[in-house]
Parts: sequence; structure tokens; C-alpha cells
Amino acid sequence: MTDINTSGESGNTYKLAMASIEVGDFGDAYKRFSQILEKDADNANAWIGKGISIVGQKLPKSMPWIEARKVNVDNVVGEAEGSLKMAKKLGASEENLISANAKIGDIASEFLYAIFEYEQCHKNQLDQISPPISDQYVVDNLIKIFDKYKKDDLRAMKAVVELKSRGTWVFFTPDIDGLIARIKAQDPNYTRPKKQGGGCFIATAAFGSEFADEVSFLRTWRDDVLLPHAIGRAFVDLYYWASPCLADMLRKCDTARLLVRRLLGALIEVLRRIPPYRKV
Repeated sequence: MTDINTSGESGNTYKLAMASIEVGDFGDAYKRFSQILEKDADNANAWIGKGISIVGQKLPKSMPWIEARKVNVDNVVGEAEGSLKMAKKLGASEENLISANAKIGDIASEFLYAIFEYEQCHKNQLDQISPPISDQYVVDNLIKIFDKYKKDDLRAMKAVVELKSRGTWVFFTPDIDGLIARIKAQDPNYTRPKKQGGGCFIATAAFGSEFADEVSFLRTWRDDVLLPHAIGRAFVDLYYWASPCLADMLRKCDTARLLVRRLLGALIEVLRRIPPYRKV
């Protein structure tokens, strides 16, 4: 590992780069660390700083929501981790690497929190968008960041539980009961959010209104029969993952909408014969 001579040009550049990180000017920090590495590619500390700067520059929490939704967080974090791997190869101290990883986790999670909070504040307006805005982007990325960097962070744990309570489906669902136990260890007054049923996207598209009798029946049947049981919740999670895109397709095709309406009508006739609250 190359040490930086704090009295020389590289040392001054390094000091300025670190100062830029402290004030959140990651673009300037990235340029300065890159300048150091152009002259000394074996400088482990500069590789660490560059990794942090990559995430800070590409994941600013002030980014407009519509643009933030397009960012591939995995790719950005992967690029930063590449810099940290180079630093480790060059002999960076374990302490510096741990600190850098924590900083990367903080920046990435703050970026995702900003999206999450924006969507919470504007939920009514976003619910009117077609196709509906899914929580999938936030929950998938937040769970990945949480798993890598934020396992004991109270705010991260609460956000993951909140997102899962909406029925958002993921391939690898975290142990929600375990998370809640860890949350309560830090916050004894924490109350688990109620499972939110959400909307019946396909039925609403087929029948033309969320207030149609058929849609209301399916929503009630979901809440009373499916959600109380693990297998039912798994089905609902999968439905909410797949249904927004399918519903949007139905809105654009009258023939498909008519066919699905008839199929759902026949299904409803069958379901009406099943006693309320029958276990599945």
C-alpha cells in the first residue's frame, strides 16, 4: 500500500478530497481521488475514497424521484465494491475497509429512504398512475443493502417490515418475525404494521372500477380467506408482484378484458359457495 505524503501535492489533493466527502460534494471528491490514482495507481486509500465517491455521486438522495427510480443501485454499489477490492488487494487496513463499507451502506440506504418517503407522502397521487407504481424497486434494493450493510440498523429494519406489510413480493423474503424481535429489542414500543391488502389490479381492470361489486367481493374474500394463512399470503404476494403489468395490458385490449371478466365472474360464482372464513 502506498502511503500519501500529506505535505506533497498528492497529500493536499487527498485532504481536499476527504473534505469534499465530509460536506457531501462527491463529484469533486471523485475527481480528486482519480487525479491521485492517475499518478499512483497503487494508492489504497485513494481507491477507498473513490469507491465512496462513486456511490455518493451516483446515489444522491436529492435526485428527483422519477430519475431515482431509473437508477440501478446494484450496479452502482458493485462499482464501488470493485474499488474497495482493489484497495484490499493493495493492503488497505481492515479498519478503513469496514468504515468505507459502512459509509457506502449509509449513502445507498439514504438514497432508497428518500424514494420510500417520497412515495409515502405522495401515495394518493401515485395510486392514480397507470400502471400502478410498485414497491418492488424499493423493497428489492433496500433488502439487498440491508443484508450487506445495515443488519442492525433500526431504521432499515423498520422500513423492510413496512414494505413487506404491503404485500410486496421478493424472491428471498427476510425473516420478518426475527426482524420485529430485533426491532423491539431496540424500540420496545414498536407496533408491527398491519398487513395491507392493496388493490385488486386485474379485477379492477376487468370490471372497470375498484368499486364494482365483483371487485369488492374478491377483496373481501382475499382479506377473510387468504391473508390469515401463510399459503394465502404467499399467493397474494405473488399476485401483487405480477398483476400491475397484466392489468395494464387488459386496459389496452377490450377482447382480453371481456374474457377475463367472464372468467372472474365464473370464479366468483364458485367462491360464493364457499362458507366464509373457510380455511385454505
